[in-house]
Amino acid sequence: MNTQGSRGGARRSTKRRIDANESIDGNQGRDKVLFVVHSAQIAYHRLALLHDALEVAAQVARIGKARPVFRQRIGRSGETPASAELTLARVEAQNHKLMALPGAIRKKLEGTP
Repeated sequence: MNTQGSRGGARRSTKRRIDANESIDGNQGRDKVLFVVHSAQIAYHRLALLHDALEVAAQVARIGKARPVFRQRIGRSGETPASAELTLARVEAQNHKLMALPGAIRKKLEGTP
């Protein structure tokens, strides 16, 4: 995953698998919050077939108060069959009320320690 901070700082490249049970902010789900898809825009540039081996690269485009925006490139062999911009929202699990991103998550998205 390629990430870039909201201030346009240095780009950092990270490849890693995330365990489905891992909490993004290290609290193991104690906050009772969710990240949901707010909007998705997908552009199809070339044909991709069911059995094509595709790579997906994601980059932080912007970080709002409660909504991070990611740019994604779906590629193979130097081609880009599709690209997307995905906006997530952090909400309370019970009432789906929008919640601000905590500092720990913001720092991870910005790629700062």
